[in-house]
Amino acid sequence: MASCSHFATAGAIKFGQKTLPTLTTVRVDLTQVGRLAANALLRKMTTQVVEPERTVVPVELLIRGTTAPVATPATHR
Repeated sequence: MASCSHFATAGAIKFGQKTLPTLTTVRVDLTQVGRLAANALLRKMTTQVVEPERTVVPVELLIRGTTAPVATPATHR
């Protein structure tokens, strides 16, 4: 990809380091996501009142070769 200096590309895949250029990705603990989902399902199965709930799972941004540097007014064209 010749234009990595003009835009950034990111994904949520495990093999981002095996692409060319290497793909910036977001790492999510899928074990934790599964555990939280199972617990939420069990709560909903055992409770008469089903209240909406929101769960935020921490992620890690793995910056690799498809992330362009942040443009400054002097470098932005």
